[in-house]
Amino acid sequence: MILLLLVIKAKVHPFVALLIFSLLVAIATGIPAEKIMETIISGMGGLLGHITIIIVLGAMLGAIIEASGGAESLAQRFSKTLGLKRTVAALTMAAFILGIPVFFEVGFIIVIPLIYGSTKVARVSPLKFGLPMAGVMLTVHVPPPLQASCTLTWAG
Repeated sequence: MILLLLVIKAKVHPFVALLIFSLLVAIATGIPAEKIMETIISGMGGLLGHITIIIVLGAMLGAIIEASGGAESLAQRFSKTLGLKRTVAALTMAAFILGIPVFFEVGFIIVIPLIYGSTKVARVSPLKFGLPMAGVMLTVHVPPPLQASCTLTWAG
């Protein structure tokens, strides 16, 4: 609750708010003062060490796809092939393909211009195109063990 208040109401940058909240939790749980920063650094470092390379490479790949016009070209190709009535299906297919090599956050940033451009032409709410695209991009990024357990649960 305190973390949300810091970010939403006090307009503190999320990273700074997380550091402040981490300090408060460390003090509340009784961690000795001399070990608080060491604990925070090791916790953040351990987490960031595992995912930083993947996120940075994904962001770089996403920037290349966006700068080259690949995302827009893909969406236009699907729209042309499937027709204007199937724009949602075309954009969803483009999001599926774009979602494979990049993280959801990076991929969604890439497709936002496609969503807004398409909704202006079609004169519909951005939710009509954005929700299916977000859903399919999230589906692409479900970790394999979770996919297997979902498959077994639904199949059996």
